[in-house]
Amino acid sequence: MKKLLSTLAILAMFVAPAFAQNMSGGYVNLISPTTVNPGDTGVMFTFYVYNGSPDTEWTKNVIFTFPTCFTVTAGSYNDGGLGWVFNFVAAGNVGSFLDGDGGWGEIYDGDGGYFYVTVDVGGGCPAGPAQVAWQQDGDVWGSPPHFITGVCDFTIGGTAVEPSTFSSVKALY
Repeated sequence: MKKLLSTLAILAMFVAPAFAQNMSGGYVNLISPTTVNPGDTGVMFTFYVYNGSPDTEWTKNVIFTFPTCFTVTAGSYNDGGLGWVFNFVAAGNVGSFLDGDGGWGEIYDGDGGYFYVTVDVGGGCPAGPAQVAWQQDGDVWGSPPHFITGVCDFTIGGTAVEPSTFSSVKALY
């Protein structure tokens, strides 16, 4: 009997973490745009946010951090009728969707929806590859990890340049 109890105790040590709540498996995809230009205003980024928790930890907050030359101006979401309650907060280049009703969270495991963040792109943004960093915070139930992070890639294009021809150069003289 003593050996059986010892075996069950050791087995419980390994089985419990498999059932611990965590946020692993979630992701964020950038749907659009793939390219923005310095000086663009009112650009709406569309993301699909998915909570892939292998158990029942819910997403409580979703945070997007754009390059420092961006200014976040607005945010909204489409939960497909699931009744999420997020409050949107813009602070410089960061847009945060925060749990608005104080419950367990908003996006339950195995579900997702669309998030929209509107930004102004600063005229001094350097052209080239860029990233939006994201974070999903869980409801801090069970074992870690209680948040997951990642990045979505996009491109900052160059500034528009008026094409020059020989006749336009000649007209300058």
